[in-house]
Amino acid sequence: MSLEKKFQKARELLLSVERPLFLFDDDPDGLSSFLLLYKFIKCGKGLAIKGAELSASWKQQVQKYEPDLVVILDKALVEEAFFEGLNTPILWIDHHPLQKTKQNILYLNSHEEGHNKPTSHLCYQITKQDPWIAVVGIVSDWQLPDLELREQTVDILPLTISNPEDALFRSSAGKLANIFGFNLN
Repeated sequence: MSLEKKFQKARELLLSVERPLFLFDDDPDGLSSFLLLYKFIKCGKGLAIKGAELSASWKQQVQKYEPDLVVILDKALVEEAFFEGLNTPILWIDHHPLQKTKQNILYLNSHEEGHNKPTSHLCYQITKQDPWIAVVGIVSDWQLPDLELREQTVDILPLTISNPEDALFRSSAGKLANIFGFNLN
């Protein structure tokens, strides 16, 4: 299935739930991804997860909350034991190297189409809302947004900025990325 079809399927899934649980990486890209999806559906609960891997110990939090959807954002690895026994639908959006997933997981990863676009970029492709939040996440991951997003957010990321380092250290988008990061600590 193409990434575009997966975006549509993710959009439909998100709009059909009332009690999602968002488990996101504790960096500005993860937070931006959560904010984009949360603002899109206006419901659910988010938990920032430290470390590269989502361990099976988080399964207890999932079961306690009793979500109708588990959304994993910007997590490179998920322990296989995390999935065992969970009967809740799972949406996993990421940009790290591709992982094998079980059949019942909707997995979106920019590497499927040969790119490395931050998770916040993928979440923006689902919501098409709040481009400034997506830009903050993208810049925080040392990348520049595509032209569509750049043109919508020139107030925080001027078109004259041409490299990720300047975007992060010499723009309002970079300042916001730092604020997002400080609020996660």
